[in-house]
Amino acid sequence: MSKLSFISFCINYYAEYKGKPANEIYALFQKTGLLQLLRDDYDDLHGMSMEYIIQFCDKYLGENSQETLTTHTTVRTILLPEILQLIGKKYHLSEEDAMDKFFKSQTGNAFYDDETGLYGASALYVYGLFVEEMKFFQAA
Repeated sequence: MSKLSFISFCINYYAEYKGKPANEIYALFQKTGLLQLLRDDYDDLHGMSMEYIIQFCDKYLGENSQETLTTHTTVRTILLPEILQLIGKKYHLSEEDAMDKFFKSQTGNAFYDDETGLYGASALYVYGLFVEEMKFFQAA
């Protein structure tokens, strides 16, 4: 598992576990330093189970919850690294910068909103929406 896939996995599963949008969890991880810790400790953490990672995040953040995961998390976790790689390539961004730009975008918000069904679209389709959003805001 690449570092980008691992971080995507952590964000998506923790978001589902907490019942919050992934963009909020991304912001929380970034604000608290957990995002950097996951990058720095990738070699030690990437082979751990999902349950361990969730407990690790809870302990780091000083939280505890018994919420469960849903199936959309797996789909999003698989799609996100490909979307971020496409964004990074087009805009000449690092993986971290591509992740930041996506999670702060309207497309990123829609991707994590079950009502839109965007989690069921292809990575290329979601990427296309993101590109159109960027064109719109550059023109405005």
